[in-house]
Amino acid sequence: MNFSILLPDEKVEFILRSVLELACGASNYVPMYACDTRRAIFSPKEDTSLVSLAS
Repeated sequence: MNFSILLPDEKVEFILRSVLELACGASNYVPMYACDTRRAIFSPKEDTSLVSLAS
């Protein structure tokens, strides 16, 4: 990842925490997406309702 030197530290920390949270919880998202392995395209499954991940 590349960040602009002009980006405030708070924003950089937010982005890094968000990426880490997504990576650590990736298995939670697997059932919500369909994958076309030939083209490496992930699409939300139509029957999946939105999930709030806020804690």
